Amino acid sequence: MPNARPDILVVDDDPAIRDTVASLLDMEGYAVRAAQDGDQALALVRAARPALIVLDYYMPRMDGAAFCRAFAGEVGREDTRIVLLTAAGERDVHAIRELCAADALIRKPFDVDDLLDTVARMLPRSA
Repeated sequence: MPNARPDILVVDDDPAIRDTVASLLDMEGYAVRAAQDGDQALALVRAARPALIVLDYYMPRMDGAAFCRAFAGEVGREDTRIVLLTAAGERDVHAIRELCAADALIRKPFDVDDLLDTVARMLPRSA
């Protein structure tokens, strides 16, 4: 019996980036859902806990830090890894990673191989 595909939630307000990341991860064998903002992401997380969240930090209304604060109180949060995508400057990267208790941070524009390698280190692909 094959292993279940690890579930990943991609959260980005830019549809081009969101769709690109989701497509790349889907081609790698992950089960992917996508959200356009933090509110939608919280609803999806509450419906089915993903193994990993790829989260854009700079979003309108609910940015990455606000999402992380809201998500921190969720039951099972400790079982979900977070990879932040950010266009932040070098000075802000450490603080941003700490605010979200992120497992990894990838700077935009991101390298596809870097994204895929980071996710692969955190999650197995489907069998």
